[in-house]
Amino acid sequence: MVHGSYVKRAATSINRALRVSAVYQRVVKIAHVEAVLARSGIELCRGTLGHWMIGASQRHLQRLVDAMHRVLLAQPLIHGDETTVQVLHEEGKSAQSTSYMWVYRSAEASAEPVVLFDYQSGRGQEHPQPFLRGYQGRLVTDGYQA
Repeated sequence: MVHGSYVKRAATSINRALRVSAVYQRVVKIAHVEAVLARSGIELCRGTLGHWMIGASQRHLQRLVDAMHRVLLAQPLIHGDETTVQVLHEEGKSAQSTSYMWVYRSAEASAEPVVLFDYQSGRGQEHPQPFLRGYQGRLVTDGYQA
């Protein structure tokens, strides 16, 4: 016989996995997941769902991201660029201030293609330096002079 608390924990894990899958694989907005759950009588705010997404990513995906980062830094050529993103009420910044998502990509012909995103609060040269620390290859950018 299976103990009730075990079944509840398993169901909770499965439900979280389904929500994460819906958001990342099917590009379903968290607001939509919130609405679907509400129609089923489950009241969860977007903030809670967002924190679950972040927590699940940090716990379960960081090793994969670290491995991809090592593969990327071993490439002879990396393309890099940044684009603006708006984060409402970001800690330490005024509401609706601009932040940046940096994207790094291996060359198109790479045998091990990698694309990684790195969120940063600015676009100065101090922001990509930690991500690229130790890189010995060529970095292709749009020529922005930080």
